[in-house]
Amino acid sequence: MTENSRPLSCQASYSRSQDRVMNKPTTVVNKEPLLSSVASGSATITRLSTRRVRPIKQRTRHGVVEVLEDGTVFLDFNEERWLMTVDSEGEKINFFERPHTRGSPAILVNPVRSYTFHELPPKHLKKYRYAAKFVDLVKSKTPKVSSSCI
Repeated sequence: MTENSRPLSCQASYSRSQDRVMNKPTTVVNKEPLLSSVASGSATITRLSTRRVRPIKQRTRHGVVEVLEDGTVFLDFNEERWLMTVDSEGEKINFFERPHTRGSPAILVNPVRSYTFHELPPKHLKKYRYAAKFVDLVKSKTPKVSSSCI
């Protein structure tokens, strides 16, 4: 069917939708509040939140990422010297020393280093961003509404 053989109503709606697309504003609005994000060079890192995320453990090619019962995100990267935890609100980041023997459990009692979200050094921002992406992925796959029909 060619454009001329379409009904007039289709042609009109097509041109209206085309006009709407062409007249879109080009400004981008930041939806996140300023206090929950940190500018890092060219990218802005948004603070993660594990609210409504169930505990999950996932092995990746980079290591192990786990959301614990209390909402803390635990990161164990393969080639890293440190283990990292981020609290459920994304505000407090702790680094722990890796156990010396392979296979022994990590003891997460006394952190070697602790930072707040705004104090996190640039060299650790990539790890934090990885944790935030993981939490966002889990949130996107979690059903928002569940019905319990009996």
